[in-house]
Amino acid sequence: ELLTTVHARGNLVLEGRGSPDDATPFASLRIAVEHRADVITAMPEAERTAAINRLRSAIGQDAAFLTTFSPHLAALVGTENSTHGEHHGQFITGVAAFLADLARIGGVTVLVLDDAQWLDDATIQVVERLAVEMVDAPVLILAVSRNDPLNAPALETLRSRLGTAISTELVLEPLGEHSVSQIVADL
Repeated sequence: ELLTTVHARGNLVLEGRGSPDDATPFASLRIAVEHRADVITAMPEAERTAAINRLRSAIGQDAAFLTTFSPHLAALVGTENSTHGEHHGQFITGVAAFLADLARIGGVTVLVLDDAQWLDDATIQVVERLAVEMVDAPVLILAVSRNDPLNAPALETLRSRLGTAISTELVLEPLGEHSVSQIVADL
């Protein structure tokens, strides 16, 4: 319901997902941004042009990271392929700054990272950096994870890495039989 409300108010929702089978750097963030690029591509021309201009503003002058981070997004905004590499730390900062600037330009942004216990290291570093940027950027990060015994070690690692960047932690208990029946009945 939260995401539906945020989206209905014209705000940006980016959704990514961690995967135990994909340790590709930035995989979750790339999925979220490329899904947004697909949504923009399908927009009517006037809306699409405005959305692309917001992306270009968020990307800024130093877009060298973009072709590596998301070739799909780079093609959408017309960024040329970069032949020079960036230092890993600069790349992390560039992706975090892009996401924070996207929120500053476009308004409230909710970044949802599902199965956060499986986030790759680069994504976690971006989230750590984004937590610093969030001081003046309207970004809410929802990291959703499994809390079962099998995933407990990965979740604890995530908690320790993010430290004070986690402002609120909600633990949801399993649904009861009645609740599950009600959800199934609503389908």
